[in-house]
Amino acid sequence: MRLTELALQSGGRQIIPMSTVSRPAISACFSRKIDTDGYAFCGIDAMVDIDGRPRIIEVNGSNAGLTSLGDPQGDRRRAEHQVQAALGRIQGADRGAVLICFAADTLIVGEIMARAMLVHELVLQHRQCQLGSADLDPTDPFVVAVDTVERIASHVTSVAGRLHYRDYPVVSVGNVNLAAELVRRGIIERDGADYAVDCNIFHDGRLAPLIHDKGMQQILAQGTGFSPVRHLISMNSDELVAAVQSILREERAAVIKPNATSGGAGIDFFGPGTHEADIRATLDLQIEKVKAKYGPEAGKSMWPIRVFEFAQSTGYPVGTDHHLWDMRVSCLIRPGEVEMTICGLRICPEPFVPGQYTRATACSNTTGRMPSTSRFRAPLAEADAPTALMRAAGVDDQMFERVLDACAAWCEAAWRHASRNCFSEVSR
Repeated sequence: MRLTELALQSGGRQIIPMSTVSRPAISACFSRKIDTDGYAFCGIDAMVDIDGRPRIIEVNGSNAGLTSLGDPQGDRRRAEHQVQAALGRIQGADRGAVLICFAADTLIVGEIMARAMLVHELVLQHRQCQLGSADLDPTDPFVVAVDTVERIASHVTSVAGRLHYRDYPVVSVGNVNLAAELVRRGIIERDGADYAVDCNIFHDGRLAPLIHDKGMQQILAQGTGFSPVRHLISMNSDELVAAVQSILREERAAVIKPNATSGGAGIDFFGPGTHEADIRATLDLQIEKVKAKYGPEAGKSMWPIRVFEFAQSTGYPVGTDHHLWDMRVSCLIRPGEVEMTICGLRICPEPFVPGQYTRATACSNTTGRMPSTSRFRAPLAEADAPTALMRAAGVDDQMFERVLDACAAWCEAAWRHASRNCFSEVSR
């Protein structure tokens, strides 16, 4: 990873040097038995609120980064799981493509490149395979293509819901946001939270449509050990303004999240007392930002915009100040179990002041900010116990077990829900 990062930096690319962030000396993976009969991957962004309740901020899928921070071998376990999930397709095809996509403005491209190399190494154990960018015109039976979502998508076609990359059948995809880009390009159709594509090819597995449905993620949190965050759904600007006002009238802050964006695009915060004119102005600004990132067809993928009640974490001490935070739990789902790795803790850039809600004080996402490792804390778990870094956030041994149990229960609930409701006809 370090060599990849040095090459990127020498080319003028701004990145966060993930290789310089410490990893645990001993792998700290935690398994729970769950009722599942297949493979899926997700990254749960969790925190503990000021009332001591575990909460899900959101769940990401194969678009999730920072997963190399939780293990001394970086993303090897994740790469092994992705290939294992796709192994039947790899062994059963004469040719195929594995697509590793990333957002053009991501700051952790070094981690993604390193993971693509691991995936390539593992595919080579089964098939002759090339590794390259979207510019590569492959000649081997298999190819691992790693590039931006947009550049990968420009070479993707769909035939009866089956994706092809440069005429190679797609056997695995590492970024569910490719589906949203294909919707914007008119390559595949979208029906609510579902995509007219074989969900099995995504590393997210049958959870793929759920990754973009942040509202359903909270509904599924009920009864898992996580306290759901209340949310409302809006399909147009007037509904969105009304939803924000509904939460503000209760003297609570509100957060808006467009559908299927990444890197915090379109996310904003509203404190109690915000006037309607200011809500509309902020909404217009964020919609324009989403269109600037995803193009004029962004409206095909960004609605519904969901409105969430703001959930405040405990304060993480940085000097004499306290910052809001969340931590990412990487969940590798297999038949009958989930293996969880505590990846890293992200801290908001500026200390939180009650009553003041800005991206700097309330949003921990790294995209669009100056590259820095100062907002990461890792390792968080070592020798099967939380470290002092995690305890500083108020996560002691007992809370640690509560969060792990809740993550496992959420994965089981998500699998059950996806098995019933979120599978497109193509993928059944």
